Amino acid sequence: NYSKFAIGGASGMSAWGFVHPVDLVKNRMQMQVVPIKTSLPTIIYDIVRKEGFTKLYSGMSAGILRQGTYTTVRLGIYNTLFDKLAAQNNGKPPTFLEKALCASVAGSLGAFVGNPADVSIIRMSTDGQLPVGTRRNYTSVFNALARMI
Repeated sequence: NYSKFAIGGASGMSAWGFVHPVDLVKNRMQMQVVPIKTSLPTIIYDIVRKEGFTKLYSGMSAGILRQGTYTTVRLGIYNTLFDKLAAQNNGKPPTFLEKALCASVAGSLGAFVGNPADVSIIRMSTDGQLPVGTRRNYTSVFNALARMI
């Protein structure tokens, strides 16, 4: 049943629109060359003031691709494995150990599929803090992926 994959991916992609600006700030804080003690609102204010409001969404295409791959695979495979185990067990839910195994398999496969987009998110969201002459100026996640290969 592909609906579980589609619902998982759609939910991840729609949630990313709200999460992305905070993730961008987190990435920039982690990638600072000289760690500066500052707050989330201060960094958001600096990004908007220096680069413009739309830069809070730098790397959004990579985030959507990541959710479209990682979340779709992870939730779809987990639910599929869960249902198969329940069916083999006459409708009883899987044990904790079986659920943990389902989660491990689904998470591993999702991470494998979503990793290139994850790397793109980091590179695209931190590009604005590089000196102007060293910025990569990615135009989309596909541009970033092609240039990383």
